[in-house]
Amino acid sequence: MEQKKGQTAFDVFISYRRNGGSEKAQLVKSELQQRGVYDQRIFLDTHSLHEGNFKEKIKNAISASQNVIVIISQGCFDQVRETDYWYLEIREALLQGKNIIPVLFDKISSLSDLNIPEDMSELKEKNCVSYQHEYADAAFDKLYSFLGLDYSLPKTRRGILMKYKGCMLTIMLTFIGMVVLVPIGLSFLSNTTSPEPSMAKVELPKDSSDQKDRPNRTILLNETNEDGKQLASAKTSPEENSKELANASNATSNVSKSHKLSWANYSGDLYNDLPHGVGELYVIKEHHLGGIKVLPGERIKGRFQKGVIIIAILHKKDGSAITLRNIQLVD
Repeated sequence: MEQKKGQTAFDVFISYRRNGGSEKAQLVKSELQQRGVYDQRIFLDTHSLHEGNFKEKIKNAISASQNVIVIISQGCFDQVRETDYWYLEIREALLQGKNIIPVLFDKISSLSDLNIPEDMSELKEKNCVSYQHEYADAAFDKLYSFLGLDYSLPKTRRGILMKYKGCMLTIMLTFIGMVVLVPIGLSFLSNTTSPEPSMAKVELPKDSSDQKDRPNRTILLNETNEDGKQLASAKTSPEENSKELANASNATSNVSKSHKLSWANYSGDLYNDLPHGVGELYVIKEHHLGGIKVLPGERIKGRFQKGVIIIAILHKKDGSAITLRNIQLVD
């Protein structure tokens, strides 16, 4: 994937208020990366820009950027001052005539409803993107189109490939496995005697912090009779047994059980002791995922693949939700 050469060092400069805008800025950066924008081509001030000659650094960074994304959140214009860093970033972008794209969060539908200072009123004339969690992909696709970036792959095709290449590979491997391995397995079973009765016991660990959602009980799996057929567990009702046995008959080496990270408890399918499949993380310790802070008591529900979040929703304690994609789980 080759990027069109230009005079700028950055495709995007992301401007945001530290109070209420940091996580939103990280989300925008993550979504742009999913659509093919290189990390080194995105300017996101998270560390040292405010040290030294700030005005000069801001001027140079914006001058070296092709586009400026402005994160708009509730109350961001309430205390604008001339010494405000966020104010200086926007004013400098307006003075330099940059392509400015406001991204509206917190259910803000229009800039015209906000108390924008007169010397920043030009923002109202810009093409805006309104973010709603239910239509997040459409919002970020629209944002990307406003950036006017030129890559070798068409935008739509690139976005689809970036998001679903993992799914496509999984489906392909599953299909190949069914075509090749199933006939071999059937042939093997037809030439072997009935297996001896066996029992594998898996006990769900107790977790007082999450007892309501994951009840502690013993499940008996893979118990067989002399005909090799599944037996029901005496621990559960007939209805529960039918569900457990249906799940067990489809299982291979993956058994649904709990798993603990240093910062979260995981409940869901595993593959070689790594979260793999549909599951949930219950955060027990403050942690960072792809630059996004997660706090104790928050939950991450979605689909995992060998210890990587393929796509999940982070349910924040303040009631908001953030989409997470392609993030490695690390302790």
